[in-house]
Amino acid sequence: MPIRTTVTIALLILTVVFSWSREVQSHGLLFERWLRESFFGGYHPQAYTQKWDIPAEANLNHSKIPVNPKAVKYGSPIGLGDAIRPFEIEEPFLLTVGCWQQVNESEKRRVNAQVVRIEPSQGRKLWGDITLADLERLLTVIENKLLT
Repeated sequence: MPIRTTVTIALLILTVVFSWSREVQSHGLLFERWLRESFFGGYHPQAYTQKWDIPAEANLNHSKIPVNPKAVKYGSPIGLGDAIRPFEIEEPFLLTVGCWQQVNESEKRRVNAQVVRIEPSQGRKLWGDITLADLERLLTVIENKLLT
């Protein structure tokens, strides 16, 4: 299967997988807040739509590069939110993943955390020959209400 087809299928799967419930998103916000308070001096984002959850300026003790925290169910894929923003990253960053497991109906427990430094060249290789125009066409299809 050509790399372009593989990436397109992966992006479509990501779109479905990451239409999570508010509860799971809340768990991610709790993980992010814990990270900011524990490792980044209690940094508070100016807006939840800013480019980086924890910008380089707030990362004084851990490589001084931006940080992208993600909370996921243990064993699940890591969602990056959308395709265009990760595609356009041109600087190194720390991907910080906190994994949780469902203990019972009302409790989730953090069971693992990993931090990986991602270089732009590594991220770029994941896209193969996909272009920004390809992603924009995909986004147009995803956002087309007539198809739902």
